Amino acid sequence: MLSFFLEIEKMRAEQHKTRVTNRLAGDLLQGALCSLEKKVNTDGRGGELICSSWAELIGHKLSSMAEPLSFEQGLLVVNVKNSTLYSLLETYEKPKLLERLRRRFPTLTIKSLIFRLK
Repeated sequence: MLSFFLEIEKMRAEQHKTRVTNRLAGDLLQGALCSLEKKVNTDGRGGELICSSWAELIGHKLSSMAEPLSFEQGLLVVNVKNSTLYSLLETYEKPKLLERLRRRFPTLTIKSLIFRLK
């Protein structure tokens, strides 16, 4: 009789196992940030759309070091992890990123990018 209950407990334990995921913590956090941003966003779904495609726009390597924080009144605020990346983005990549954003989201009014050090 005891073995019967042990078998039931084993079956329950197997049912509650967590699934293995190949998603990175940065991707999960970016999704959470996008969800928060959606609640605060005054331009409708614009911020959510930008956040969901940010890694494709900036590149997967940089997406974990430069994360969109908010999108309000046409201004996209991006947190940057270090000053070297900040300088690179501000000086060289800002016009290219703005062009990509405007091309990707023609219905959104994207005035500028603002980079901030974390």
